[in-house]
Amino acid sequence: MAREAANRRYDKRHEDRPFHDGTERRWAKEYSASTPFHYRDGVTVWVSEHDLTPADNFLGDLDEITPETLGALLPDQPHDQE
Repeated sequence: MAREAANRRYDKRHEDRPFHDGTERRWAKEYSASTPFHYRDGVTVWVSEHDLTPADNFLGDLDEITPETLGALLPDQPHDQE
């Protein structure tokens, strides 16, 4: 569940301007020769109990990432059965 929540937050961050120039400094609403890369190109979002790169500000100005904000299961909680 935590990974899916992180993916949704990442998608929300890029929904208005999903294309970039390859440096991720210039973003655009539409694909073009100068912004040919989609924000999901080459990206895999994963989560960890510990922030391995605390200075990267991965999700920008969004709330602090915690198990609660991601909807993660705590180690002592049972997993949902599908």
